[in-house]
Order: sequence, then C-alpha cells, then structure tokens
Amino acid sequence: SPSGFAYVLNGFQTDTVSMYTVDSCTGGLTSTTPATVATGGNAFGSEQMVVDPAGRFAYVANLMSNAADLATISMFTINSSTGVLTPTTPATVATGFYPQGIAIDPSGQFLYTANSDDNTVSMFTINASTGVLTSTTPPTVATGWSPGFVTVHPSGKFVYVSNQDDDTVSMYTINSST
Repeated sequence: SPSGFAYVLNGFQTDTVSMYTVDSCTGGLTSTTPATVATGGNAFGSEQMVVDPAGRFAYVANLMSNAADLATISMFTINSSTGVLTPTTPATVATGFYPQGIAIDPSGQFLYTANSDDNTVSMFTINASTGVLTSTTPPTVATGWSPGFVTVHPSGKFVYVSNQDDDTVSMYTINSST
C-alpha cells in the first residue's frame, strides 16, 4: 500500500476493505472516514487485494460476485491525501471463474489473476490515468490444474502461477508492449 496507509481485506461475509492511516512514528493505525469500502464480493469471498507500485490504484479479486456466479475484480482509486479508496467507473471487471491470486507487474502496466475453477490466468492492461482494467487479447492463458497464486518476477519479464491440484508451476514470459 502507499506510504502512510494500510488496507485490510475483510473477505467472507463482509466483503469490505478496512482503510487506515499509519502513524509514521508508532506504526499505530487510525481508521479513515469512511472506515470501510465494499468490494462487490457479494458475501462469497473477496480473496486477495493488491495495490499498484505507484500507490494510485487498488484491486480486489472477488471469487463470486453475484447470483449468476460471475467473478470480478473490484477496482479503486486511492486518495493520495487520505488513503480512502473510491470505486472506479466501472467499479468491476469480469474475470475467470474463482480468481484467487492477483498480481501487478513492477511497471504498473499489467494485472494478472489466477482463476482456480477454469484453469486460466486472466490478463489485463491498467489504464495509467483511471486505473480501469481492460482485458488483453487473448483475455486468458491456460494453466495447470486449479491455479491458486500468481506472482510477477521483480524484473517484470515473467509470471509464475502455482497449480494446487497437480503440484506444478506454470511459467510465462510477459510481452512488455501487450
């Protein structure tokens, strides 16, 4: 999270993010006003949260987001003065089924989610002005069985995905222009 702010993802049941300012001397947390923001997870699990490297945008992977079992990523801008999260317009973007892991490349251009129930990774570009995600072409890439976590190498050149049900790691090269 950006310097001076902390976020706690309150997954199942509440599907909110608690927002705090951090006292730089003591590390103490003080709730912002408002103290929470809804993720759009619909009481079935906001799974993981990530903040872009510049501290301007935050994203939450929502396992299932509505009665049709459609999974989403919630998108937020971060107020640089208060740390308060505000949903973007639109507030969510569709992803693969059961997104669990979520990661952003070090340049802040790309976001990836590991979708455990359709064995894919969803790939997005990040709008540098608004933070809104746009699916790449193609929008997904196949993984091993039941991908759970995704990480981007610090160089920004590679993505790794752990596949829980077949004990493998899927490895990808990032095309820096797409």
